[in-house]
Amino acid sequence: SSRGPFSPTLLRTASNPHSGFDPYRFLCSAVPVIDPEVALKACQEVLLKVKLQDDQRQHPADVAERGAVTQLISPDAGSIKEEDEEDTDTLSQPDPRPSARPEPFSPPSSSKQSWLLRLFESKLFDVSMAISYLYKSKEPGVQAYIGNRLFSFLDSEVDFYLPQLLNMYVHMDTEVGDAIRPYLIHRCSASITFSLLSAWLLGAYSSDMHISTQRHSRGTKLRKLILSDELNPAPSDSPVFVSPSRRTHQRSKSDATMASNGPGAGLRRTGSNPKVEAVHEEVSQRFSRPERLRPQREFIKSLLCIGKRLATLPTKEQKTQRLISELSLLNHKLPARVWLPTAEHQHHVCRVPHTQAVVLNSKDKMEAQTSSSDNISQFSVDSITSLESKEPVFIAAGDIRRRLSENLAHTPTAFRRDPEDPSAVALKEPWEEKVRRIREASPYGHLHTWRLLSVIVKCGDDLRQELLAYQVLRQLQSIWQQERVPLWIKPYKILVMSSDSGMIEPVLNAVSLHQVRKQSQLSLLDYFLQEHGSFTTEAFLTAQRNFVQSCAGYSLICYLLQVKDRHNGNILLDSEGHIIHIDFGFILSSSPRNLGFETSAFKLTSEFVDVMGGLNGDMFNYYKMLMLQGLIAARKHMEKVLQIVEIMQQGSHLPCFHGSSTIRSLKDRFHMSLTEEQLQLLVEQLVDGSVRSITTKLYDSFQYVTNGIM
Repeated sequence: SSRGPFSPTLLRTASNPHSGFDPYRFLCSAVPVIDPEVALKACQEVLLKVKLQDDQRQHPADVAERGAVTQLISPDAGSIKEEDEEDTDTLSQPDPRPSARPEPFSPPSSSKQSWLLRLFESKLFDVSMAISYLYKSKEPGVQAYIGNRLFSFLDSEVDFYLPQLLNMYVHMDTEVGDAIRPYLIHRCSASITFSLLSAWLLGAYSSDMHISTQRHSRGTKLRKLILSDELNPAPSDSPVFVSPSRRTHQRSKSDATMASNGPGAGLRRTGSNPKVEAVHEEVSQRFSRPERLRPQREFIKSLLCIGKRLATLPTKEQKTQRLISELSLLNHKLPARVWLPTAEHQHHVCRVPHTQAVVLNSKDKMEAQTSSSDNISQFSVDSITSLESKEPVFIAAGDIRRRLSENLAHTPTAFRRDPEDPSAVALKEPWEEKVRRIREASPYGHLHTWRLLSVIVKCGDDLRQELLAYQVLRQLQSIWQQERVPLWIKPYKILVMSSDSGMIEPVLNAVSLHQVRKQSQLSLLDYFLQEHGSFTTEAFLTAQRNFVQSCAGYSLICYLLQVKDRHNGNILLDSEGHIIHIDFGFILSSSPRNLGFETSAFKLTSEFVDVMGGLNGDMFNYYKMLMLQGLIAARKHMEKVLQIVEIMQQGSHLPCFHGSSTIRSLKDRFHMSLTEEQLQLLVEQLVDGSVRSITTKLYDSFQYVTNGIM
């Protein structure tokens, strides 16, 4: 893997740091923000006025009597003003109230206006269309309308497009920025997590600008506003980890309050006794203004600093020892009101099981001038959460007996310890066993809301391309689910924290193909037989089907995005038989050393084909059928994929956008002009070319010679 020396950390979490925040309850006191309900009403009134105009064009007599209508959206009141064209005095006077869009909404033509009206009123108008119109429309009224419509979508739907919104805010014209700003301010005032994510992304996307321009850019100013904590929300009733009144002892004032230069300096400790009894007890106190963002910022900063310090050490053994000692020091500041932003559920971190942290492999970067540095660490944290409601599952007794017998007959093998690859043993251990083992040793394990979380901290690499690839994978995954195509991919969450650091969600119960070959000394098919049983067992057939469905999904991903650097260290195999591609550092226009050496559409080795049953096997034909179905489904929704990439190209200096025809080439790979019969022939050609590719074999040999990747 080329992902750096920090490995996923296990964290214990408590109740949500920002649970109880109603995103529509708080308004920024410093900057006027549109109320979401009023904004929605304003949008509806705009559509109503447009509809009335459309009706009036069909009844000229009414138009003569009533005159033309001009709409103005007032973001603070959300009202629609009607002015006669003759009332020029009123229109010429500036509106003293703040406005997201002072220009009138005047559609260019009746046909376009009618079409937009129908689209905006339809159920098909989703957040994807809203982002697309915000990017492409040159009409100030349309941009203002969409800026208001953002309030009507679910937070989670808009959050997916947060990189696009912020990139438009930084690099596009003032009108687009003015339309987006009220929504961003409103969400930042309501959510600590949204505030930090926005600040991190604004800093990363502003880094492409010239230093003199960057200092005075809109993005830099908004980032400073967010980090200044002036967007402080009203007091909330969110639960905290532990009430101070329930502590059995307290640290001395000097020890608890003095700032430290070590890991975790600035973190606010919320409990000192492992016997936490009042996890959900509420307190009336809230963070003072300077402390709202500071604890979480300091926690993340501490993790990133540990990763950067590891890069200075020469050997893996020294890195591992230093990682464990640094995380042990960090535990002195925990529990605290901090959390892992990669986790979906709300929690607080209680402790880092520092002895379980590992340093991941980091290969030499092909384009780097310095030597390889292990700058990826994986560690876990004990966490406590109150969100553990799950539906009961009922399983027949016969199924239980059968599965137990098969599991006993084919217990997954363990990897031996390797000083050159200390992460292999930790990654091979089943996650459920790791959770059980760590919970037994944890002082917080008796709490019913206890959870173990894992994260990868990466320093020294720009994760913005990884974030772009993650968004494309998420979009394609949604498309295939919508079209009911049984392709399987695993998008893992990416958090960009600067232009050279971030966090990655680890893929659980998975090891690289390199580790499989090195540890087992078996072919991929023999390893499947060892792990899942003989050819006729249900476990093997299920794993084989999982392998085919995931291989087809990632083959399409690699073809559409032109993913390069596909050696066996960047392809994982999980315990269920799925393959998962990681490290999307070379996509679209970029390749290792810009040589374009890997010429095949995707990686499909003879070992992969053997697991599928050979070139003439039914599962290999199933693989090709899935690829055809997946490509047909993807091109039906091509615009949803294209807009993600196209918007991020704006103002970007990322290597994947160096080619002048990047977007056009991506669009061409959807083959919109081909019939389904022609697409089937194309898939056959792509598969045949990949199986026979000589460059794939040569690149694997090159990686083995230079980096020892088998």
